[in-house]
Amino acid sequence: MCKLLEHNLNEKEILLFYGNQLNERHDFRIACNGSVREVDTLLFFDSRGISKQFDNSLVDQIIKNLPSSHTFLLVSRPLEITTWMTLYNFILINKIIPKRIITNMGFVDFTPKKMSIIEKSTCQYDLFFSKDEASVIFLEKYLTKSDGVIGLFQQAYPQKFYFALHNLLNSFNTLILNTPLLVPDFLFERDRPSSFFDSLLLTNNFNHSLKINGKVVDFNAFDNSKSYDGVHYTDKGNTHILECIKRYL
Repeated sequence: MCKLLEHNLNEKEILLFYGNQLNERHDFRIACNGSVREVDTLLFFDSRGISKQFDNSLVDQIIKNLPSSHTFLLVSRPLEITTWMTLYNFILINKIIPKRIITNMGFVDFTPKKMSIIEKSTCQYDLFFSKDEASVIFLEKYLTKSDGVIGLFQQAYPQKFYFALHNLLNSFNTLILNTPLLVPDFLFERDRPSSFFDSLLLTNNFNHSLKINGKVVDFNAFDNSKSYDGVHYTDKGNTHILECIKRYL
C-alpha cells in the first residue's frame, strides 16, 4: 500500500515521496547544494545512477561536470521501484521548480516483473490518478532457481498519465538518458527472460515519444566492459555515457 513518506534532507527541509517504503539500499541518496525547490538542475535516477558505489558513479561524474556555480538536487532511487510515476509525484508534491531535469527513467517502468513488484509500481498512481486506470500485461512464464515457474508482467501507462507526464516535462528543459541496448553476445551473470530485451526497446521508444522540451540521448549497445550485469554500469560504462552527454551539461 502506498503512502506519503518523509525524508529529512536537513534540519529545515523535508522531502515527500509516495510509495510503500523508502529504499534502504546504498543507492538511495539525496543531496542538494542550493534551494531545494528552485535548483538549476534536478537529477533524478534509478539504481543505475549509482550502481555499486557513489565514487565514479554516473551521477557523481555528472555532478563533477556541472558548472561550478550550478545548484542541483540529486535524488537517486528513493523507492525500490523508481519510475516516471515516482518522478512525477515527487515534483508535484514537493513543488520542485528546476530549470532543468536530467533523468534516466523508463527502464524500471517497463521491464518484466513479478506481480508483487508490479504492485509497488502501480500503487504510485493513486496520488493523482486512479490505480484502476493502470493496466498490467502478462508477458511470459519464467523458470527461476529460487521460486520455480513464475508469471512475469509489465505495466502499461494509461493515456491520461502519458499526457500529464508529457506536459510536466515540457515545463522544464529535460535531458533523458535512454537505456543502452546490449550486444548480441553479452554474457549475463544470471539469465534474463526473453521479454527483457523487448522491454528495452519499449523503454527507449516510450521516452522518444514524449517529444520533450530538451533531448533524449541514445547510446551504442553495451558489452560486458560497460555493464557488469546487463543493467548496471561499470566505470567504463559510466564514462562512456558521460562523454556522450557532456555537451548537454
